[in-house]
Amino acid sequence: MKVTINVECTPEEARIFLGLPNWKPMQDRMMKGAEERVQSYFKKLDPKELVRTWLPVAPGTEQWQALFSKWRGEEK
Repeated sequence: MKVTINVECTPEEARIFLGLPNWKPMQDRMMKGAEERVQSYFKKLDPKELVRTWLPVAPGTEQWQALFSKWRGEEK
């Protein structure tokens, strides 16, 4: 003997009926944090930000010119 019961309810109603915990507030906080981390990562990839970040540690103009001269085979 087979019995089929179809129940129409929302996921929230099913969660409450089965006595499962409500993880939505925690999930919302975690997703917001993840979104903020992803956005901050992409802001660091902005060309202006990259130059601003690298400029203080980058070699001076003469050093870049010497580097490219050696690379192109124009050593002085």
